[in-house]
Amino acid sequence: MLSSLSLRTPGGLRYSLSYPCDAHTRALKACGRKIGRRVYYPAAEIARIIAEGGVT
Repeated sequence: MLSSLSLRTPGGLRYSLSYPCDAHTRALKACGRKIGRRVYYPAAEIARIIAEGGVT
């Protein structure tokens, strides 16, 4: 679970968030909060996604 998220490079994670194809990246993309031009991901939501294995 954790290894599929942590073994990605920043560029790889950015690409995965652009084209989500697995449960982890779909869950990550869903929790993003857009403020202006930036997208923020709450730490509590990221921790929950990692702990649950990507199930929303």
